[in-house]
Parts: sequence; structure tokens; C-alpha cells
Amino acid sequence: MLRTIRQMGASMTQRQGRDWGLALPARLAFPAMLMLVALLRYVSPIGDPDTFWHVRTGHWIRDAWQFHGPDPFTRTATVDWTLHEWIPELAMSVADDVWGMRGLIMFKIVSLALLMLTIYWVCRQRSSILVAGFVTGATVAAMSSSISPRPQMLTFVLTLLAVHGWLASAQDGRPRWWLVALSWVWASSHGMWFVGVMVGIAVVLGSLLDRAGSRRWFGKAGLILLCQVAAAAAGPAGWHVLTAPLRVSATTALISEWRPASLMDVAFAIFVSLAGLVVILWSRRTERVTWRALMLLALSAGLALIGVRLVAVGAAVLAPVAASAIEEALEYRRERVSSTEVAATSLGILLGIAGALLLVASMARPVSWGPAGLVDELATVPPGATVCNSYGLGGWLLYVAPNLLPVVDGRSEIYAPTHVATSMAMESGAGWREFADTHDCSVALLDSDAPAIELFTAVGGWTPVATADGYTLLRRP
Repeated sequence: MLRTIRQMGASMTQRQGRDWGLALPARLAFPAMLMLVALLRYVSPIGDPDTFWHVRTGHWIRDAWQFHGPDPFTRTATVDWTLHEWIPELAMSVADDVWGMRGLIMFKIVSLALLMLTIYWVCRQRSSILVAGFVTGATVAAMSSSISPRPQMLTFVLTLLAVHGWLASAQDGRPRWWLVALSWVWASSHGMWFVGVMVGIAVVLGSLLDRAGSRRWFGKAGLILLCQVAAAAAGPAGWHVLTAPLRVSATTALISEWRPASLMDVAFAIFVSLAGLVVILWSRRTERVTWRALMLLALSAGLALIGVRLVAVGAAVLAPVAASAIEEALEYRRERVSSTEVAATSLGILLGIAGALLLVASMARPVSWGPAGLVDELATVPPGATVCNSYGLGGWLLYVAPNLLPVVDGRSEIYAPTHVATSMAMESGAGWREFADTHDCSVALLDSDAPAIELFTAVGGWTPVATADGYTLLRRP
């Protein structure tokens, strides 16, 4: 592995210029310390509600080994469920078996370590140590709202590899057939596998506009794109992965993480700043900016502007472009990758993981989001009972009370959009009685401040069983 990395570094075209005026150990300390601090910074309780249903899914896959069919967890789903994130979900279920919620926190930390190493490595193929370190830090900051123990962490890693692979192929004229295998892994890890195809299309179109590349290369590039789609459909979930993204889009308007990004969002503001820096540096160049770079910048901006959830994906597309733009604007020499650099970076990552492990082990309970104080009360509810629950609690219920049936959860694509909207309206009190009767809810688990609480109790006669951590459990009369 070390020899391979050194060979890749040796193959880089060095930039001839002035010395940095800073000793190599000092330059190496920057990315190493950045990664160490970032890993320690992200040690925190599980706060993403969707984490829980991903873990439950991983356990279910291990037992059933099924990847498409009727939902086994609820009665209210109306669309067959496509399990296209099974690789990370299996890993999450193993982490849960080994160390419970603490294991999932470490899953996040290890995923972040892999992500930072990938950002740094991809940037180092086209920039110096300090530039790669800077872009790594900026990219992680732009991804901060999406760094959580969920399969999407793999999408960020695979997006970076896809951008690197397509750019390298366009530059040297050699097809990267491993992008086909990457697509298979991607389609089995997260629903945004199509981003890899979009990256390829952007680079191929940019190369056409640049009039760069032979007919032979364009032919093979087109074949790779087709094979990527075929590879995605060749996974255990079959062709259903091709239509899964369309089903998600039906409910995005109802989900907060899909809302349009704003400059008030720190992560998006950092993304805009990094993209703006690229534009400024390009405007000062005397050489023409390639269409490949422009197409990737446009793709990254387009993704980030769609919604908060895609800002991180846009940042992954932007990172190599930003590293190249900054490096080209500098007059300093770009170093070869050495064994010393590999050792320093690895040390920073290993120390960060070790420190995170100690912090996680010393964390006081609770180590995750959710009304932990109601778990014992939920255990007294008869198995198979339907729960009228807040949307955000659905995934948590699937994890802590697997014998109960929530009416809705974070897998919005398996529900009719009207059902998701009606369940959210129920929390505000609109149509609460009809909703509870239609779905034959035995209990309700809602935010204690929800207007529906008073209607359930004062009008419907439901009995408050317990309140904890900002949520109230009600029982039907």
C-alpha cells in the first residue's frame, strides 16, 4: 500500500517554483493536526434520527437477505422498499452489536477519517501539502451539516474518487474501468450513485468543448458511462435502484434536510466562499480555464443549490477543482508524496481515532438522541400495536421498540406523499382523530409541545402515560 501511494506521488508532475520557506515537518503537521482535531471535534452523541432505522435495516438484512419488497416494519407503507444502502447498513448493524450507540459514534469517526484521507489524497494529486490541507479543512467544514453515522458518508468518498478518476482519464487519455466497479459499490451503499454518472458526463462534455481527447477515448468514456448504469442495476436490489431516486424526490418538499440552502447555514456559506475563491483565482489567470473545470464547478454549485442535503456532495465535487485552482495561482513548488508524509498523515488519523475511542468510552448516558426515558413504557405496549408518532421519531421507534409499528419514519420514499403530509399535519392537530382512527393507533408518541397533545387528551380522552426528554406517550381510551 505504501509503495503504491509513493508511486502515485512520484508520477505527479511537480510544479517548479519557490520553496515554501517552511520546513517539511511543519508543513506536514498542518494536515495531520487538522485531521486529528476534526476527529476529536466530531465525537458527540448520536443526533441524527435516520441513523436508527439504518441500523434496524442492517439487522433485518442479516436475517432476511432481501433487497426489495413490501416493507416489513409498518402497515402504512404503500410502495415497495428498495434496500440500496445495504453495505454501510450491515457495517452499522455490526457496530451496534459490538458497542451499541457508542459503536455507531465510532462508525461516524472512522467514516470521517476515511473521508478526510480521501479528500487529502485526491487534492494532493494536483496540489501541495498546505493547499491540500487547506482544501481538506474547508471541504469538511462545508460538509459539516451532513457528517453523521449514515450511508451518505460513503457517497462523499465515492464522489471524490469519481471526480479524480474522470479528470485523470481526461488528462492522460486512458480509460478508468474501475469507475464501473465503483458504480456497483456506490449503488449498494447510497441512493446518490447517479452523481458518479453526472460527474462523468460533465467531464466528457467539458472535454468535447475543450476539443481535448481522441475519438477512441470519447468512445470508451461513453461506454464506461453506460456500464456504470448497468453496474448499478446489477446489484442485489436490481433495476429498482434506477428508480429509487425518483421516489425520494416525491417527498423532498416535506423534509427539512431538503430545504433550499441559505447563507445563514454555515456549511453552505463555506461552500460558497470556496467556490467564490475559485472564481476569483480563475479571473486573474492569463491562461484559459478548461471547460472540464467549468463544468465541474457548475455541477457542484447546482448540487449545492438544490438543498441542504446536497451541499456536502457539491463540496466533494468542488474539492479537486479548488485544489487545482489554488495551486495554479501559487508560485511555490509542489512536493512529491513521500513516506514521511504518509507516516505523518497516518499518525494524525490514528491518534484522532484513538482519542475519539477514549472520549466515546468515557461518555455519560444518554449517548443518542431520542426520549430514552420512555423506552420502559414502550416495552409495556402490546406487540404489533400501531403508534401515531412524530415524523422524526419513526426511525428511533424502529430501533428501540422493534415490536411496534410507527405510522411514519424517515424512509419517506415508501409512503404516499399525502400520507407523509397528513402525518405531519396530525402533529399540529389537523385531522388528528381521523388519522388515529384510520390507522388504528393504540398509542401516540408526540412532541410534548405539539398542539395535537391537548386534542388527544381533552377531546379524545387519551391518557398521558409518561413524559420524558420533550416527548409524551399517550394511550387510547
